[in-house]
Amino acid sequence: MDELHAGPVILPDPSSQVTNLDVAQQIQLRGDNVQANFPSGDYVQQFTGFRPLVNAVQSEVSTAAFGKNIVLGYNNSAGIHIVPNPSGPGLIADRVQISGFAASNNGGKSWTNGFLPGSHGATETDGDPSGGVDRHGKFYYATLATDSLGGFTVQVNSSTDSGATWSEGVIVQQDDGSDKEWLAVGPDPGNKNRDNVYVTWTSFQATACQLRFGRSTDGGATFTARTIFIPMADPDAAHPQNCLQASNPVVDGITGTLYVPFLRYSHLDRDFIQMMVSEDAGDTFHFATFNIPGAPSSTVLPFTQPGELTECGGNNFRLTIHGTLHPGPGKFGIPRYVNASRILSQPAAAARNGIVYLAWSKSQGLFYGNSAGSDVWFIRSDDGGQSWNAPVQANPTVATEKHHVMPS
Repeated sequence: MDELHAGPVILPDPSSQVTNLDVAQQIQLRGDNVQANFPSGDYVQQFTGFRPLVNAVQSEVSTAAFGKNIVLGYNNSAGIHIVPNPSGPGLIADRVQISGFAASNNGGKSWTNGFLPGSHGATETDGDPSGGVDRHGKFYYATLATDSLGGFTVQVNSSTDSGATWSEGVIVQQDDGSDKEWLAVGPDPGNKNRDNVYVTWTSFQATACQLRFGRSTDGGATFTARTIFIPMADPDAAHPQNCLQASNPVVDGITGTLYVPFLRYSHLDRDFIQMMVSEDAGDTFHFATFNIPGAPSSTVLPFTQPGELTECGGNNFRLTIHGTLHPGPGKFGIPRYVNASRILSQPAAAARNGIVYLAWSKSQGLFYGNSAGSDVWFIRSDDGGQSWNAPVQANPTVATEKHHVMPS
C-alpha cells in the first residue's frame, strides 16, 4: 500500500477517572514524526553590543488538508532579517516575513517550505496563521500583515496547487487594531453549490475590543468586512466587560450555518465564552444560549482561564504552563519560570447538520492565575446552539499529567 508504515499502539491510561464516556480502545499511529519546516532555514545573527538574535522559532501552527495534500501555516522567525541602521544607531529589520508555510502532497511524508507573499505592493507579513480548504481543494491562509502604505491589515492568500505557490494577499480590511484572525470555509446557506470564505478577528479600539468579520463569495478574490459585535463595559466587575479575543469560526458543512465562538473577559476571576450564530452567511447574527445557572446572562458560559500567572520578562505577566522555577525571584511577588509556555483558552467548535460541538480548556481552580491543573471540557447542542447537554470532561484525570489545554 502507498501508506506510511504502521507505528506503535498506545493503550488507554488505566488510571483514567473519567466515567460515562465511550473510550477508544487504542490509537493507531501511522509512521514516525516528520519535521515539516526545514532546519536549514534557521539562523543566528550576532552584532557587537547585542545579544545573539536567534531566528529559529516556528509556532502557532494551523493545518488544512484535502486528501493527501496538507498545508501548514505557522509563525516563522527565520523570516525576520536584521541589519545595522544605516541612518543612526541600533538595528533595523530589512525583511519581515513571519507567515511561513509547509506543504505536502503525499500525506506528510515530505514537505516544501516557504513564506507567504504580501498584498499588492507590500512584502511584510506578521503571522497568526489560520488555514482552510474548500470542496475543490483550493487552500486559503489568513494572516496579519502590513499593506504598501505601512498600515496593519488582515489578509488572505490562496493556492490552487495545494500550497506549492500562493497568490498575493487579498486585504480583508485595513485595521491597525487587528489581532488573532481566524478563517473558516464552507457552503453558502442559500447556495449550497458555492463555498464562502469567512474571517473573524479582534480589533483593539479605544473603547472596546470589537469582533470584526470578513466574507468572500468569490473564492477569496474580494472581501467585504464589518464589525459584528462591540462588547460593552459593565459596572459589576464579575460580569462580561468590553474586551474579547480568540474568535474561532466554523461552518456547518450541511446547512451552511456559521458559528463564531470567542472569549469574553471580566475584571475578576471568571471569564466567559460566547458564540454568535448566522444562518444567512453573515448578513445577520444572533447569540447561542447556554442558560448556565447563576451566569450573568443566558448567552455566556463561565469558566476560569487555565495557567499560572507568571513573569515572562520585565513587566510582562502572562498565564503559562511551565517547567522549573527560575533561580531568581520574579517581580512583585509573581513567580518566574524557565520553559514557560503562554496559554490562551481559545474555544474550539465543530458543526454538522445542525449539531454543534464546543470544547474549551479551563483551570481546576476558581481563581485567575492559580497554580492548579487544567482540563478540557466538551458540550454538544442538537438544535444549533439553543440548548446544550451538561458539560463533560474530555481528558482523563491522571496524577502525572497536570495540564490539558488548547483543544481543537
